[in-house]
Amino acid sequence: VGQLEVKKIPTRLAVSIDNPSIFVGDSVVVGVVLNQTINNVVIVNVNDKNYLIGIVNGKGNLTLSGLTFGTYTVNATFAGEGKYAKSGSNNVSLEVNKIKTQLIADSITVTYNGNSNLVITLKDTNGNAVRNANVIVNINGAKTLTTDSNGQVKLSTNGLAPNVYTAKITFDGNAVYDISSKEVK
Repeated sequence: VGQLEVKKIPTRLAVSIDNPSIFVGDSVVVGVVLNQTINNVVIVNVNDKNYLIGIVNGKGNLTLSGLTFGTYTVNATFAGEGKYAKSGSNNVSLEVNKIKTQLIADSITVTYNGNSNLVITLKDTNGNAVRNANVIVNINGAKTLTTDSNGQVKLSTNGLAPNVYTAKITFDGNAVYDISSKEVK
């Protein structure tokens, strides 16, 4: 008497990301598609953290927010159900980038021992002020200043001898914002 083996129906699981290159603070949608119109649950793994996602007619979404700077690997698994076999997805990479910044400062001409300031503004690519960030200004020695609520720092020109100076301005970046630099006279 022969044996008859009945195998489960194979499944294929795919993961996609609506925007694989995002910035710190953005949200991203991970799409999950199962080749069968199954209503069940899949596990989406994001850098070793698991999320249970409901699948309706073979499709589901996971919205990720609050991601920090770095590279994430995303994949999914389906444990199988009844007549359907288990499956795993492809790995998809997600890059979370730091937000670009720009230092804004105009060259100034001042009178010796006049009460003038070099005003420097740090903004992100959307034109928003970057607050509480350390900006290094080097004119005859480096000084670290912290931006105010307008993204500004002010450096007094008092005490500088008559001469032409180049101010080297640097923002070294942080966990959210990318580096930037500028030179002004």
